[in-house]
Amino acid sequence: MPHRQRSDPLLHINEEHADELLVVAQALGGHPDAISARAEHVDEYGLDLMVETPSGPASPRVNFVEPVGGTYPAGIRLAFVRLVRQAKQVAKARTRA
Repeated sequence: MPHRQRSDPLLHINEEHADELLVVAQALGGHPDAISARAEHVDEYGLDLMVETPSGPASPRVNFVEPVGGTYPAGIRLAFVRLVRQAKQVAKARTRA
């Protein structure tokens, strides 16, 4: 399926980036045992997630690397890309340890 751009960044993140959300929840959201993650809210500072874990649901807040700048929703998209990059670096470092 082709990558689609949406005007609502929350819908876009949930529909197109579920795998990346899971990495964010595991590496930065305090739930390394997460089995799924969904963004419930996004603002200029970060994401509120709904995470499913083996022990039940959790609702972590994950802050962006830096507050969103630029135009909305492009600024949110760029902040999410940076967040995913950070999460993947953390996950990679954990697997080396």
